[in-house]
Amino acid sequence: QHALEIVIEVSTRRGDFAQARAALESGRRENPANVTWNVYAAMLAWSEMRLDDAIAGFAQVLRDHPDHARYVMVENDHAVALWARGDVAAAEHWLRRGLTTWAGVPHAQCLSRMNLAAVLTCQGRAQEAAAELHAAHQLALDQHSRLFEGECQHRLGRLQLQCGQAPAARRSLDRALGCLSADQDPVRVAQWRACAALAALADGDLQAARSFMAQALAVPEALHRPLAVVRLLWAQAELALGEGDAAAARTHAERLVEMA
Repeated sequence: QHALEIVIEVSTRRGDFAQARAALESGRRENPANVTWNVYAAMLAWSEMRLDDAIAGFAQVLRDHPDHARYVMVENDHAVALWARGDVAAAEHWLRRGLTTWAGVPHAQCLSRMNLAAVLTCQGRAQEAAAELHAAHQLALDQHSRLFEGECQHRLGRLQLQCGQAPAARRSLDRALGCLSADQDPVRVAQWRACAALAALADGDLQAARSFMAQALAVPEALHRPLAVVRLLWAQAELALGEGDAAAARTHAERLVEMA
């Protein structure tokens, strides 16, 4: 079973959803009663941006196997899928419930607080979002986790950018990129650089924005992950507008609508 789980996770990360699905079905044939496969099915649906399927899958696990939430962060995953669909009130509920379930576990607390910050940002609650990010950042520092430290800075940069604080956003994103390691998830690298491009653009530095965008698009793995593609297209559309290329901006925006 463990080998199949590794295949699912690695294949999903690479955007090879067919291989991930094949490993998942193999696991289900071997042990159909194992709830772990239901969780992986929902996670795979989320990675493919089949949001309704992901939400239904996570909800079923939480309804039929509530104790499983103590072993896997199903509440967090369910909330993120709900947030992506626009159900921000429900997403906030499940994230706060997950914080209770995983009380005293720094890794889980850090991740859930970062996601809660994103949900609060969507509701215009910027001060609350910033407080959650600062709490998450302290948890990351306590764990000596460069990955979580960088993710906190990345999300703080996004929040600052949405609040019109472009110089602060650039500083936060510079700190985030400084936390990247050589073996970092390439999709994360691409998304952080795309965000850095938006911050540079908002700060009036078109040359830096073009450079960051080129670096983001040079990560081939990101082009096979729907969520990453959405964020790259958004950044490309904004950059095209900044360059005065309305036709290119429209093309990128139309692709975004098609994916939605």
